[in-house]
Amino acid sequence: MRDRPVRRLSLRVTALALAMWLAELAPARAEPDAAAPVRVTISAPEILRAGDHANVSIRVQLAADGGSPLVLTPSIEGTAIEAMRGRLLRADAKSHGEGELIFELPILAHGEGTAILHIELATYVCTPRCRYTAVRESQVLRVSAR
Repeated sequence: MRDRPVRRLSLRVTALALAMWLAELAPARAEPDAAAPVRVTISAPEILRAGDHANVSIRVQLAADGGSPLVLTPSIEGTAIEAMRGRLLRADAKSHGEGELIFELPILAHGEGTAILHIELATYVCTPRCRYTAVRESQVLRVSAR
């Protein structure tokens, strides 16, 4: 009879330990405030005309940049704009000050309409433990006729 309460207690302890371990593995989502470990800002040309080639500037601010791996993945909803690159790495960025990286994403405006540019950034933030961090930003782009 004594075995049952001990088994229940050990199951509860195991479940609690598993829940704590899973919470540690869950990706951290950065909040859009000054204390966030990673911030992404998209700057696109205000005027795009059908057939134009342009660059969208993506500014990444890292609170603690230790040179950890970083990948930036653009995706577009709509047919008015096409991204000319599918993925950008840290090596594609220009360093601009302490912890600030600037990426240039080439785009092509196909025709009149609206598209939504989504940027997903994935990196590791190490302060002092390294944690996976993913940030997603979006911006609406409008293309007018020639």
